[in-house]
Amino acid sequence: MDKETIEHIKENVKTVLTDSFKNKDKQIVLEYEDRLNFACPYCGDSTDTRKRRGNIYLSNLTFHCFNCGHHCNYIQFMHDFDMSVGNENLDIIAETVKHGKKKKKSTFDIDVFDRLDEIALTRKELKDGFHLSEIMNGKMYEYLESRCLKNKTNQFMYNKYHNELWILNLTKNNKIAGVQIRSFDPDKVKYRTYNISKLYQYLKKEMPVTDEEELGILNQTGITFNITNIDLFDKIYVFEGPIDAMFLNNSVGIAGVGRNFDLIENLPETRYFFDNDKAGFKKTKEKLQEGKKVFMWKKLLDDLYIQENIKDFNDLIICLVKNKIKFNFNEIENYFTDNELDLLKI
Repeated sequence: MDKETIEHIKENVKTVLTDSFKNKDKQIVLEYEDRLNFACPYCGDSTDTRKRRGNIYLSNLTFHCFNCGHHCNYIQFMHDFDMSVGNENLDIIAETVKHGKKKKKSTFDIDVFDRLDEIALTRKELKDGFHLSEIMNGKMYEYLESRCLKNKTNQFMYNKYHNELWILNLTKNNKIAGVQIRSFDPDKVKYRTYNISKLYQYLKKEMPVTDEEELGILNQTGITFNITNIDLFDKIYVFEGPIDAMFLNNSVGIAGVGRNFDLIENLPETRYFFDNDKAGFKKTKEKLQEGKKVFMWKKLLDDLYIQENIKDFNDLIICLVKNKIKFNFNEIENYFTDNELDLLKI
């Protein structure tokens, strides 16, 4: 879409926001490569004026709010607030709205999240199909307790026949969109990850999605743990593993340092929290060289006088609890950097 049309749309949105909000912070429209981002005039958005959860995607002029869930096209958006779309650039706007759905589906089109929730499995389907049980006591509960996870048992199931801990990627409706399986059998691979297609395949269920592009996005989303439950336009912390992501608000786990980052790569507030090991350092250095924000393990451990071997965020939590070390996690932002000169602090 040309700059003139984008500017025209942007000015119209500003008018809607000026009529809807007295607070000047909520009258701001931020422009990104793929969208306009602003406070949602339907729900009033967050009480935090820095947060803007309304978005108009420029590829198809679709509006979506990640706070109230309202979804419509730009023309309807203007009509809802008694605004005329105007004759300026009207042909381009109408054509984009009309043919938007024929364009490549965005990974963050809310329809993808809704569709994933539709086809995700219920807990009963997963339990019956894979002979799993809830974790309420026994050795697996003790293991979770030892990892400071006893209050998060809803995010796990157990296969006692194969001695496997199943880590669940839950949707907002508590359905399962993907799993990571942790085997305690020394003769087996330690971790396996199943996307929604793989789960359907093992259950011998017919996959209701046939479009390959859509299925690819659904599969990738299904193994990006917790992604359907976060605020996509607040600070997002990206961990290698799903368990680490359970300890920090607005976090996702990508189930392995070598996996695809596409879903969160271009969001404005993405921070990378790789493991404190050789592979994690390599990926951290790579992201830092790309100008991304990464976590400085050495700086944090030095500041907290921790000399133990800490591999990941779960290890850090255990260490803090065991040694009664106080840390204000509201200060975690102080340990991220996008400055290559800070490489020695990582």
